[in-house]
Amino acid sequence: MREKYLDSFSSETTANINFLKSVKDSPTGKPMIRVNYKDGKCETSDDVSFENIQKYVSTKGIDVAATIGSVEIFLDSPFLNEGVDLIDSPGLNGVKELHADITKNQIKASHAAIFMFRATQPGSKSDFQTLINLKKSCKSIIVVLNRIDEAAKQGEETVEDIVNKLKNNFKEMFPNEKIPEIWPISAYKALVARSKMALDYNERTDHTDTEKQYYLETSLIEPFEKRLMHYITKGEKAKNELLSPVEKVISVSEDSIKELNIEKETLNGKYSTDDLNEQIDAVNTEINGVKDTIAHKKNDVANAIYDAVRNAKNSIISDTKDFKDQTLLNLDNETELSDLESNAKLYVSRLKSKYQSVYSDALSMLETEFRNAVRRNIEGSISIINKQLSSVCNSSNELFLEAVEIDSTHFNAEFDLSKYDSEIAAKQEERRAALEGQHKAEDDKFFAERTGTQIQKIENSIQATEAQHNATLASMSDPGVTFRKVWREREYRKSKRSIFNPRRWFGNKWKTEIQQYQDEVPDYTEHNFYMEQKAALEKEYQERVHELEEKKLLLEEKMSAFLKGSRDARKYQIDREELEREISELRSERNEKLDKAIKKQLTKARAYIESIFESLEQDSRKHAIQSIAEKEEKLTQLAMSILEGEIKDELEIKMKKLEALKSKLTLAEKDKNERMQKIEDALSALNTLAEKAAALRNTINSIETDVIKEL
Repeated sequence: MREKYLDSFSSETTANINFLKSVKDSPTGKPMIRVNYKDGKCETSDDVSFENIQKYVSTKGIDVAATIGSVEIFLDSPFLNEGVDLIDSPGLNGVKELHADITKNQIKASHAAIFMFRATQPGSKSDFQTLINLKKSCKSIIVVLNRIDEAAKQGEETVEDIVNKLKNNFKEMFPNEKIPEIWPISAYKALVARSKMALDYNERTDHTDTEKQYYLETSLIEPFEKRLMHYITKGEKAKNELLSPVEKVISVSEDSIKELNIEKETLNGKYSTDDLNEQIDAVNTEINGVKDTIAHKKNDVANAIYDAVRNAKNSIISDTKDFKDQTLLNLDNETELSDLESNAKLYVSRLKSKYQSVYSDALSMLETEFRNAVRRNIEGSISIINKQLSSVCNSSNELFLEAVEIDSTHFNAEFDLSKYDSEIAAKQEERRAALEGQHKAEDDKFFAERTGTQIQKIENSIQATEAQHNATLASMSDPGVTFRKVWREREYRKSKRSIFNPRRWFGNKWKTEIQQYQDEVPDYTEHNFYMEQKAALEKEYQERVHELEEKKLLLEEKMSAFLKGSRDARKYQIDREELEREISELRSERNEKLDKAIKKQLTKARAYIESIFESLEQDSRKHAIQSIAEKEEKLTQLAMSILEGEIKDELEIKMKKLEALKSKLTLAEKDKNERMQKIEDALSALNTLAEKAAALRNTINSIETDVIKEL
């Protein structure tokens, strides 16, 4: 389109069907948009700006999908001016109901369809599966790998690498399938190159003409456009459309030539008056035969419409019931009320979508059977029949079903289990106390064993200390008392008397003298040192033993307390196990009661859902059958109108032929010559037209039909 008119994102943005048409087809001859509302109203606007169009086509618009059926956008585009209409559909993964069906129907009716992949994410399994399913009913699909410029920015892959990646992904997931031919492009890059708007690309909005030319060339849009146009103009559908008017011209020309030749022979006198009268009688017979044939055709078409309507109604009744029953079977697997409620809402949406699809399929079947019945009985152009039929068949095929609100109160489960819960809570508290007691007793046992080990270590230490003390004493010896000689002095009196000095017998008879002598003195130094060492060792030994004995005494007291506590471990264990059994029984009883209550509530909820489904089924069936009945009346009227038109045209031809034959009986010679000249001129022109039409038919048939290749 060379300009931005519609949004383009990976998420769904299109709310309805948008037709992009040439300005040549515009009612005003100028660019405009025409909005067709579902209630039959129509609105036009000369503003074809992106902002204005968005109000009518985007899912972001207010109630667009609910109120607008389609939007026609008439643009002055070289591509559209070549006689091509582009259809922008919501897509096959549309979030709105019926979007997938609408898209599929449009694809089937189109000369070509474009299935888009993103080059940055070349194909998921679900995308490929959708493509495969679509290929089964449509052979005119071209795969486009868009945004190749973005993929190139993310890595060093070439366009060929990205295309091969898409092919390989497809082959890996579906080895037995073929993918249609792939065309890599960058649509936005081409838009930037062609648009007059200042579009942002590479964080810039100012692009030179040279840059735009480079964008256009590297976007690869032009080769794709040429390929698409080639298929549109040379595909099977295009060929058949070209042949249809040519065949009509040939048929009409041959009939006219035949009638003129008969008239020519009549004027040349080949037929007598009796012959002409016989021909008049034959024409009258033909006229009566035409009337009888038309009556028979009317009856045949009426019966065909009746059978088609009956089949459509039966199909609606059967399909809606089957899908409702299958949906209910799916809900039977739900065991949670919350899941049942959420899935009920989901299934209501699916039911509405399915019922709409059933209705659309029934209409499609009805219209197809009607067309076949009309074609069996009418020799007219198919395009003319389709044009007349479109006034009936192209009206809104949407079922207007009332909104369904799910009442959440049917899924609320309020059960009085307080008695069980309080008993279980009390038992759990007792169990917790028993478990704590058991753990404490087990801890006491552990600490008793560990304390016993510590006491044994202390006893071993006492014995080792005693042994070491005795060994130390044994290694010591008492040196005893030693004696040493010392010189001492002493005074002693010596008598002055002597036999030699008698005088000394008188007066002081004694004199004092100092006498030195050696004496042995006991030495207690080593003995005392020994005794001091022994006393110190004994003191140290006693203190150490006393310290160990004190520790042992404390540990023995602790051990006594631990042993006393450990003796209750078994009792606590028995109590705990008994409490656990009681709790388990209470829970089982509680759960059994809860399960019964939930099952009862589930049964009620399912019955409520079934009533909703039943109501929805009846509502959709009622509206669908009512609409089918209205279609039946319109189709019957249309068929009768077409048949009456055919008989009118055919009778007029026969009547003219009859009048011509009657006039020939009284035709003057001069008039015959003038009429003969007109016949010759007409035959010459008709033969020329027939020859050209036949040549054109041969030319069209010789054209090789373009097909989309599969890789």
